[in-house]
Amino acid sequence: MIPKFLKKTCTHVLLLFSFHFTFSQPEIKTINTFYASGEVYEAYQANAQDSVKNGTYKRFTKTGKITTIGEYKDGMRNSIWTFLIYDSPRDTAKLYEKYDFTNKKEIFYHRATHDSLPHFPGGYEEMSHFIRDLTLAMKLSLDTIKAYDGKKLLISFKVRPNGKLDDVGIKSSQNEVKSKYLIDFYTEVLKRCPDWIPAETPSVKSMFYTIPINFRGK
Repeated sequence: MIPKFLKKTCTHVLLLFSFHFTFSQPEIKTINTFYASGEVYEAYQANAQDSVKNGTYKRFTKTGKITTIGEYKDGMRNSIWTFLIYDSPRDTAKLYEKYDFTNKKEIFYHRATHDSLPHFPGGYEEMSHFIRDLTLAMKLSLDTIKAYDGKKLLISFKVRPNGKLDDVGIKSSQNEVKSKYLIDFYTEVLKRCPDWIPAETPSVKSMFYTIPINFRGK
């Protein structure tokens, strides 16, 4: 039999743990970004403290139609993402790709909308968004951001026919950057990148791609 004072002590311990876990959840805010002409471009949930994406994400055309919808978890794309296209501003949405980022698996894509080359799930623009999101989530050092304030860096990499990435390099708009920290950082970013969708044609060889990143120290 457990003494009464021990029962009381155990009860207090459980209450303390319950209190702790209740308040450990991050505060979430909704963020909108806009086209230069004022229309909503993105609407997503993010951590209030550091703005890392964490929740539902949507992207829109200038006429307010959804082109992309998915989920983030701690800055990483999570679960199934859906990508839509429109033949005209008045047209209804057409599904052109659906990708499971959790299991890194292609569910569907309309091959008529792609050529025979390897491609990132959702297209080239989605790759740029993916790298930008991971740069924020992995917390690139503030000193590095300030050092390259106002400059454009070019991330170059090779995509093999099977969709694997390698040969990562970093260049500035004028000359090659020698920063080992930056090269190591973005090599790690690309390691977390899902494989590209393989080329349809077996004869396609490895191809090099370049993605620009604009640094702003403010």
